Amino acid sequence: MAFAKMMPHKITYWRTESDGYGGYKFYGPHYISGRWETRPEEVALGNGETIVAKDIVYTTEEVPLGAFAYKGLVTGVVDPTILGSDLKQVKQVQGVPNIRGGETLYKIYLR
Repeated sequence: MAFAKMMPHKITYWRTESDGYGGYKFYGPHYISGRWETRPEEVALGNGETIVAKDIVYTTEEVPLGAFAYKGLVTGVVDPTILGSDLKQVKQVQGVPNIRGGETLYKIYLR
């Protein structure tokens, strides 16, 4: 696992789905290793809109669009919105397989 050596951060994320009232149902927490970088980067969304992501995570685990991510390990939290401004939402996910196709590096754009 060549990418694993470059993933020093522990990241917690929660999958989401609509609650039907304009809010979210949260599923998790789930834990991954990755590289979390706080830097702006422009990215195109699936609907054609362009946004500036505030943080980028590199990982070998695919994280679903709309999930919420937090840098660090969080346990016992069902509703991650209590974590405040450190909580970021996944806005775009791009995956690139390595040359042999045995491993995929995902670039996750957060805002």
